[in-house]
Order: sequence, then C-alpha cells, then structure tokens
Amino acid sequence: MLSRTKTVGSKGEIVIPKSIREETGLKPKQKVEIISTRDRILIIPLVNNISELRGLFGKGGVKNIKKIEEIMFDVMGS
Repeated sequence: MLSRTKTVGSKGEIVIPKSIREETGLKPKQKVEIISTRDRILIIPLVNNISELRGLFGKGGVKNIKKIEEIMFDVMGS
C-alpha cells in the first residue's frame, strides 16, 4: 500500500500521485466510486470493460475474493 500527502485545491480537487495510479491501474478518464464513511474517503476505480477483471480471481477462484465489507473493514480499521 502506498501513501502520499496531498493538498485539497480550492475547488475540492486532489491529484492522485502517479505511483498510486500505477499501483491501482487507474487510467485517465476512468470513473471512480467515492465513498465517505465517518472520517475516511475511499476512492474505488470502476471497471469499464469486463476484460479488465482478468486475473482478479487468481488460481483459487471466487473463494479467495474478500467481500466488500471485509475490504472496507481492513481499510477503515474498525
């Protein structure tokens, strides 16, 4: 996991650093889901094309994928 400190611009914009865009596979003009929970903001890249999911499940298949609730719990630490 990468972490960077950024400043929110006057219109609320934030530039996502290149290293984080590369790690997450975020592309220009790609849509993202923004979720606000108490004191956290989550930015989740959305899939434009089903082929972008290739390799997501790995060899173990669906049983190795966490539920969104588990992922949010991991991220939020609550």
